[in-house]
Amino acid sequence: MRSSLPSALTYVHSLSFFLLADSRSWEPGTAAEALTEALAPAFAVFANASIPPPASLLANVSYIWSNGTSGITATSTLYYNASALAPPLQIVYNAAANRSNATGPQPFIYVEGGAAGDLASLGVAFLLANWTGADEPPLNQPPVNVSTNETLNGKGKGMSHVRAIEEQLEYTLTVISHASDGAISHRIEQVQLWADSVYIVPPFLAHTSVL
Repeated sequence: MRSSLPSALTYVHSLSFFLLADSRSWEPGTAAEALTEALAPAFAVFANASIPPPASLLANVSYIWSNGTSGITATSTLYYNASALAPPLQIVYNAAANRSNATGPQPFIYVEGGAAGDLASLGVAFLLANWTGADEPPLNQPPVNVSTNETLNGKGKGMSHVRAIEEQLEYTLTVISHASDGAISHRIEQVQLWADSVYIVPPFLAHTSVL
C-alpha cells in the first residue's frame, strides 16, 4: 500500500536528522529540498515561480508529525517563519550549529572523502533560512570535552547563515577544481563532471545571485 503524505514526510524529516548526524554529504540537502517541495512548493528550486520567493504562500498539504504536533492546513496563508518551512529550516539550523567557526573557504558540512559538489546541496536551504530571517544557532561556541564538560582551547562551533553561505560559495568557486572550459568539478582531488552537480551547484549559484 502506498504511504500517505504525512507518514512519508515524517519519515523524510526524521531521516534527515540521522543523515546529518552521520555526516553524510548530499543527503541533508536532498531532504531539505524534498521537504520544501512538499510543504512549501513556492520556495522550491524547481517551482514554476521566479526568485526571490513570494512574501507569502498558500499551503497545499496538511500533516501531523509523529509527536502529535499539528501541521499546516490546506487553506492557511503562511509567511516566512510559518510551520511550512520549519522542517527544512531545522536541518539548516543543525548544520549551522555543527559548522566549525574556523575561517576561510569551506563547505556547509565537512565530509572526509565526500564528493565536493555534494556539499553545496544545502545551499538553497541556507539561502532560504537567511532570506526568511530564520533562527541561527549560538555562535562561536567553544569546544567542550564531552567526558569532563571542560572547555577546551581551539575553534568551536556555530556559524551564521551569511558566513556559511559566503564560505561555501568561495569553496565552490576557488577550491574545487575546474575543467578547461570552466565547468566545476564534482570531485576535489581531480576533475570529474557528474550529472549530480547539475541538480546541486547551479541552483545554489543562481539563488546566491538573487537572495
